[in-house]
Amino acid sequence: MILNVLLVGVLVGGAVRNVQMAELAPMRPDFRQLWRALPEDVQQDLRNRSREQGFHDGGRDAPREGGQRPSREERAARIEQMNARVLTILRTQPFDPAAFEAYLAGDREAAQQRIEAARTAFAERVAQMTDEERAEMAQRLERNLRRRGP
Repeated sequence: MILNVLLVGVLVGGAVRNVQMAELAPMRPDFRQLWRALPEDVQQDLRNRSREQGFHDGGRDAPREGGQRPSREERAARIEQMNARVLTILRTQPFDPAAFEAYLAGDREAAQQRIEAARTAFAERVAQMTDEERAEMAQRLERNLRRRGP
């Protein structure tokens, strides 16, 4: 019961913090709409790069020597290990809320680095497009944004 209350408290606290952070975060372009506006061959190039190399910077899911990101089985094994660690933390007495929160936040930096790497790859690939391709992309984006509304 106490663990449930603590867990709910941590989750609610994190949700409140995320809402507050979202209100303070600068506005960013709608990357989903930008993606949809990309030519299909550019989308495929980025998909292939993600599958082959991942958008990683040396973190846990970094590409291995061959350039391939870890297999689905390797990622599943890592998730299983993480879940086992959460169970261990939850069962440790006395419970350490700070250790639990630190573990929950542990992947935040790696996730942010992957997002940055993906954003960089996206921008680099758009920079490689011709002026005509970017103009067509802008037209598709504008059409999609009008359809979607504010």
